[in-house]
Amino acid sequence: MSKTWETKQRIADVALALFKTNGYEAVSVREICDAAGVARSSFYNLFSKKSDIILFVLESIRSTFPSRIPNFIDAESDLERIWFLMKAILDDVLSFGPELVKVIIQLEMTEHCGFFQYGSAFNDWMIRLLANCQKNGIARNQQDPSLLVPILVRAASADLLIWVCKDGNYPILEILHSQIGTILDVVPEYRHQL
Repeated sequence: MSKTWETKQRIADVALALFKTNGYEAVSVREICDAAGVARSSFYNLFSKKSDIILFVLESIRSTFPSRIPNFIDAESDLERIWFLMKAILDDVLSFGPELVKVIIQLEMTEHCGFFQYGSAFNDWMIRLLANCQKNGIARNQQDPSLLVPILVRAASADLLIWVCKDGNYPILEILHSQIGTILDVVPEYRHQL
């Protein structure tokens, strides 16, 4: 691991803690630098602006995602694998908290940081998993999986927006669990795997 990457990671860790405690807008680059123990010039050598920290964190999460779902292979069924993928992605996002997710959504709208493509990166996996669920009679909705998976991703995105609007007071995982079961028309004996 390079010293540059370690410094970027330290700045990002400190910044995220400050953002969660004080709010994104209330935290200055100077405060981040002081808390991380780096000069402002070092900060600007690594990041051009405060929002670049969030983009760095999102990319770090994306690049390490497959290694952070060890239970994926051990799942009872492909339905459970679909749930593992969707829940792991949401857990990553929810860990930021509603205020910071709102900032990330705003960044997506202005800088196209790829936030909503994060979950879509695994669409091909989910399409194959869903096709297996249909073939094995677990999912009774026989529509084309390449059409159903984007619906699931959009449902998760819409639930995320509601969660943000309600300042985190929305049972997003429980709602999504129910939506997946309904959209895919999962047979009752397999719903526990969601």
